[in-house]
Amino acid sequence: MIRIDSIKLKASADTIVEHNNAYRYKPEYSSDTGELITEKKLWSNPAFGIKSFSIDTIDNSIVVEASAKVLKHNYFDMININTVEQLVSTINDTGAIKLNVGKFINEANVLRCDTTQNLYTDKPLAYYFTNLANLPLQDKYEIEHYKRATNKGIVFKGGQKTFKERFIGYDKLAELLKGKGKKEIIDNLPPAVLKQFLNTLRVETNFTQLERIREHCKTNDTKLISILQSNAIPTLNVFNKITKKVDINLQLFETFEGMRFSDIEKLLGRRNICKDLCYDMGAIRSYIEMYVKGNISRYLIAYKKLCLELLAEVEVEESDKVILMRPKIITEMQELMKVA
Repeated sequence: MIRIDSIKLKASADTIVEHNNAYRYKPEYSSDTGELITEKKLWSNPAFGIKSFSIDTIDNSIVVEASAKVLKHNYFDMININTVEQLVSTINDTGAIKLNVGKFINEANVLRCDTTQNLYTDKPLAYYFTNLANLPLQDKYEIEHYKRATNKGIVFKGGQKTFKERFIGYDKLAELLKGKGKKEIIDNLPPAVLKQFLNTLRVETNFTQLERIREHCKTNDTKLISILQSNAIPTLNVFNKITKKVDINLQLFETFEGMRFSDIEKLLGRRNICKDLCYDMGAIRSYIEMYVKGNISRYLIAYKKLCLELLAEVEVEESDKVILMRPKIITEMQELMKVA
């Protein structure tokens, strides 16, 4: 099920039943000819969770910008096939404008949206941020820390000239309760709703191009109803595309978490010695005796234990080359997104 947080929708003005006169008139003229291009009636911030409505009398259309916060007690579920009627009904409840609910839902097109998932985790959120930050992605992608005074997270961002994929993971509860809109959040979202975000990893992708909306939502058009009825998981699709090619052994980033770098160097050196000497403790003893004078029993104990561990590891070989395993954090994230 596709879930959307913020969204920009456009539909024919024929979906409007009526509206009040508390709008701001906003005409726009061509800078070249001075000709009137658009003639808008604009309602700004008419209610919590609704950014604006605008009616273009020349284009005969209505544009609505809103977020899932408008759903209040259903905010955690986001805008989806089960809550979209509530979204439109709440727009009608503002008194600024009244839409034909069914007609608007079936005819509106999505111009821009943030698809989201709230992932329940069994580990601290810092675990996911740290491990995702250590992924060595392809050169065309950048990893940035989602750092704000009130929150932390991770951002994967494409550097392409055309469409720049963007995948974000962060602590949604921290954003809600520590951001600049904290008072408005507390006044409008019940405590039971906020509690749902405890230990929840919010992941989202941002789409501003119609082609990419169709691609990642697996639809033939950008109609709101088509997108909400799709079984695609856009966040997972983008995540998979970004993490598709990893050409180094990422176990280095997972195996040694929490260790000092000097200890990591020591362990990797010992592993190489074991491997190069074919895990033969006799050869290892002779090698150690070449460099260590005196009692070497503590070395032998450590190397014997390490050899047993290494011999127990399963390595898949193909043409004498070890097939690199996908890092654990990638498969963990994929599984979380599949079941969210």
